[in-house]
Amino acid sequence: MARYPGYINRHMARTSSSIRQRGERTARDLAWELAIELHRSGAPSHRIEAAAADVAASLDCDVGVLAEPTALTLLDTSSPDSRGRTAQVVPMSPHGFDLGRLAELEKLIAQVESGAMKPGKALAELRGIAAAGPRHGTVSRVVAHSAVAASAGVLIGGGWREAVGAAGCALIVAALGEAAARRPEVGRLQGLLGALLSGLVAWALLPLLGPASPLVAAVAALIVLVPGYTLTVALEEIAASQLASGTSRMAGALGSFLSLGFGLAVGAELGQRWALAPVTGPPLRLAPELELLAVVVGGLGFTVLFQARWRDALSMVGGSALAMVGTTFGAGLSPRLAVFAGALLVGLAGHLAQRWRRRPAALIHVPGVILLVPGSMGLRGVAAFSASDVLTGVETVFGCAMVAISIVAGLSVSAAVLPPRRGPGSDDVTGPRMASPRATP
Repeated sequence: MARYPGYINRHMARTSSSIRQRGERTARDLAWELAIELHRSGAPSHRIEAAAADVAASLDCDVGVLAEPTALTLLDTSSPDSRGRTAQVVPMSPHGFDLGRLAELEKLIAQVESGAMKPGKALAELRGIAAAGPRHGTVSRVVAHSAVAASAGVLIGGGWREAVGAAGCALIVAALGEAAARRPEVGRLQGLLGALLSGLVAWALLPLLGPASPLVAAVAALIVLVPGYTLTVALEEIAASQLASGTSRMAGALGSFLSLGFGLAVGAELGQRWALAPVTGPPLRLAPELELLAVVVGGLGFTVLFQARWRDALSMVGGSALAMVGTTFGAGLSPRLAVFAGALLVGLAGHLAQRWRRRPAALIHVPGVILLVPGSMGLRGVAAFSASDVLTGVETVFGCAMVAISIVAGLSVSAAVLPPRRGPGSDDVTGPRMASPRATP
């Protein structure tokens, strides 16, 4: 060996360089693929950017991500020469929530940042998470959709007739959703067709059961499609100066509202023409005890619809219940303060769970915010516009905007009072955080 010191040194240098390059590629792929899976799980833009930046920093890797609702820009800034730095744009379609996958990804992020898992093993586990199929099957999702609609029918002012009507209409909407998962052309029309058929069935058939509100039943059947939470996240991103992402998400929510509102107005007009019985009176609300049962049923339904794990069902039910408790205690002040109180309570509970149980705060935030009903108010407003009731439409849409702002304010105050835990395992979904790739000299 003493005869070839130069050769050995060069061979060791090449081997060391090759190992280092493989390690850098693994770290880069881990940060980038993690951002893609977070996007597919429904994480907001600021969380995707922050997670990718934190993982890259913990692995000493000079990469970054810029996230938008419809695209991810993957940045490689490792080259000291600016001409060697690259950027890849990956088109992404907006996805619904997969809270079970989000919980697994947050656990993986915590293990990588703490050094408990090597990048190679983490990348293999990440790809296993990405390849896994839906946690809940087709039949479970259809039943859950119907259960959530029935509970929403009770919680937005209906009685048992509205709950039954909403559950029946939701079966149609859920069937369209399953068809949309297989045929993209159906997916583009899911909101329009679902709202049209819900309005038609509600106005044509629901009066056969007695005094009832077809509007409440139809809106409750569409509660899963109504972009109330998307509107809230868009306002949060705008407040956090994520203007491109926030305005893009806002435009998507507006498009969904218009599609659903137009379909509902057309369906209502057809249903009134073909009604088998006239609408005879307002809905009869149920007892408070049954409304509490509706909250529990809704939380369990959200567990299935958002692909959460059954062990997280208590968090989902708790988020729904806390939203209703907060609005109930604040109802004596004003509607906006009631929603603010509900959002504040939901936000604090989510951050507590994230700090001490290391569970994603979204498990509590998502169902809680949805049940604070900015979406159903917006849908009623657009439907009123479509029916030429401009005054009611303006009043309802303005109320929807104020409710959404109240929710954002409540969540922001909760993040200030009880800041989300930073570092390993942080999943700050509602506390915006700006992140950018690390600069290189």
